[in-house]
Formats: sequence, structure tokens, C-alpha cells
Amino acid sequence: MTSVATLFASVERLGARRRWAREEEEDMSDEGEKTVCDPRAVTLVSDADQAACAEYLRHNAGDEAILKYFAFEHLPPTLRPVSAWFACVAVLVHATLPRCAERTAALRKTLEAKDCAVRAAL
Repeated sequence: MTSVATLFASVERLGARRRWAREEEEDMSDEGEKTVCDPRAVTLVSDADQAACAEYLRHNAGDEAILKYFAFEHLPPTLRPVSAWFACVAVLVHATLPRCAERTAALRKTLEAKDCAVRAAL
């Protein structure tokens, strides 16, 4: 199972990839081309990180029932990365915060955001 430190390292890589994608988009727009950032075109969560998050969710779904709704392996390949972003956030919230009403609220709101993002990517 992936440690919390590995997940935090993944978040750092996500931030770096996101900055890189934003810089790439700015460079292209400087050239006079109109660009639209397609979230499916930039994989912010590596396959290894997706596998680690999926394993964590499967292993801990009995501990917190809401975690089962962050599963993304059943989604089509175009939607899987979008859902995986939020699954990794849910894993970090669950793994690092103490069990309390606020953690449950954070997971619930992350689930709501995931649902909206996946619908937007359709």
C-alpha cells in the first residue's frame, strides 16, 4: 500500500505538471493561437498514482462509506483521469485528517466537485 508521504509527493508532481501545462498554454497563446485546455489531454495523475489511489479506496471503503463513490476504474478512459484527480484528493483527506464531522464534510464536498467535473468533461 502507498504511504501518505508517497501521496504527498504525488500532489507535488501534480502541481508541477499543472504549472507546466499552464505555461505551455500561455506559450501557445502568445503565438496568436486560441487554445482551450482539455482536461482529458493532460494526465495529472500518473498510472502508478491512479493504481495506488484505487488500491487505497478499495482497502478503506469499509472504514468510510463515501470512499466507494470515488472509484474511477469503471469509467471510460477519457473520464478516468478527471475522476482520479478527486480520488487522490479524497485519499489524502482520509489518510491525513482525523475522523470527525469536518473530514466527512470535506469528503462529501470533494465528491460533489468530482461529480461536476466528470459531467463537465463529458
